[in-house]
Amino acid sequence: LETKKMKLTYEQTIATDHMSYLQNRASLIETQLCQIGNELQEATRRLTLIDTARAEYKDSVYILKDSKEREKAAQSNLVGLECAAKDFEDKAQKAIKQVRSILRQKIKVERET
Repeated sequence: LETKKMKLTYEQTIATDHMSYLQNRASLIETQLCQIGNELQEATRRLTLIDTARAEYKDSVYILKDSKEREKAAQSNLVGLECAAKDFEDKAQKAIKQVRSILRQKIKVERET
């Protein structure tokens, strides 16, 4: 009976040691899982940030491309306007010369009469 009691006490001590070890191990694993969860949340936040940055980059590239196209169109319109302004200026100079010539002729005719 004494031997059986010692054997049970020994087994109980071993079981208690195993249980303590398993509890410590479970606590360690729980802490590691919590850290992994935090790291996953941080990784998710960073991936979301990266996705947002990519979307904003695409938008900015589109806006830049659109603005360059509009700038080209505006410049081509200016070139057309510059040509038209030059033509009007040339025509105005010709008209001024013709008016001066007519006025000279008129003065000449008036002096002769």
